[in-house]
This record gives sequence, C-alpha cells and structure tokens, in this order.
Amino acid sequence: MYKLVIFDMDGTILDSDLVLVKTWTDLFNEYTPDKIPSLNQILSFSGPALVDSLAKTFPDVPVEVSKARYMEVSYGYYWKYGKTYPGVRETIEELRKRGVKIGVNTNKTRNHAEMSLDIMKLNDVVDCMVSGGDVPNMKPSPDGVYKIMDVLGINDKKDVLYVGDSMFDCLTAENAGIDCIISTIPPRKGIRNSNGLNPKYWFNDFSEFIEVLEK
Repeated sequence: MYKLVIFDMDGTILDSDLVLVKTWTDLFNEYTPDKIPSLNQILSFSGPALVDSLAKTFPDVPVEVSKARYMEVSYGYYWKYGKTYPGVRETIEELRKRGVKIGVNTNKTRNHAEMSLDIMKLNDVVDCMVSGGDVPNMKPSPDGVYKIMDVLGINDKKDVLYVGDSMFDCLTAENAGIDCIISTIPPRKGIRNSNGLNPKYWFNDFSEFIEVLEK
C-alpha cells in the first residue's frame, strides 16, 4: 500500500460538472453568444489552468477580467451544485486507517479550493492541499506533488499515488515520476480511449478503489 495518496479535486473527488457547465455557459453567453460550446468542450476545461482556458477561449477579453467574472459566477453554483462523489469520504477514511497520508493537488485558486473542501466536508481528512499559486508552476508541473511530499515527509516516489480524471492528471503524475490511477466515473468512461493515456490503474467507482490497488 502507498504511503501517500494525492487527489485531484474537480472531476475526481468533487463532482463539479454541473458547476462547470453553468459557469462556462454563462460566460459564453456574455462574451461570445454566437459560439455556444458542446458539453464535451466544456468538460475539457476541467484540468488545465483556468487562466489558460480563459485566454484561449476568450482572446478578446483581458484574462484578469474573464477570471474575475468566472470566480464571481461560479461561486454560487459551487454551493448549489457542487458535491462529493459517492464513496470518497469512506475511501479516504479507510486509507487513513491504513496509515496513508492524504493530499490534494488542484489548479484552483486557494479561496476556491478551500471553499470546495468546505462543500465536500473533507477538511478533517486531508493532510495537505496545494492549490494554484501555492507553487511556482501549476499542473501538469510536478511542483504541487513535490511540495505535498515535502510537507508530509514522504521521500520515495514509489510510495506515492496520484488520483485524477484527465490527461493533465496523468501528465502530472508522469512528470513527478509517480504512479497514477484514473477515474472513469461517468461521464468520463470514454477517457480510456484517449491516446497516450497510460495510468497504472483505472477505477469506475470509489467503492472499488482500494480493491483495485490491492490486485
């Protein structure tokens, strides 16, 4: 069993798909009402740094303006629609019973990351969280992973597992030199067909998470 398990946040332990859809739809309606995206396009925004997605999607809007608007719009949606995936807390509690440290690595701002932990009621079971701005480079840079390892006193990369739901999470783990497990919880079943995505493990539901690791 690993000594440290690091979780991505949105799309992995936090079901924020509806938050994402509603927030981005509002922004598209505001900035480019003639270009409404598909659901898959919106879901693809989960993973990359927010400022990168905003700059690429709305090049005519200063990124500091679109970011501020995104934060404003998404805040209420997070409290209304954000929720923990079934089995997350039980899985984390079981890992902790086995002596495993729990980390969270997200590209979200510190305020939004802390708000998300509050929404999920996981503050008491997370040993260390690194959010966007806490390290020089955001994911897929390994900086966040290395900081969590340092804070929690884990030195051997073989003792660390990264849990995510996207190509960015796989790249983060690969860049850090650690193992990775990828969620295929709907609507992410199709991620198995992504080119170049080669995690050590896959899981379909948190009820099977620990069983998959023990096989």
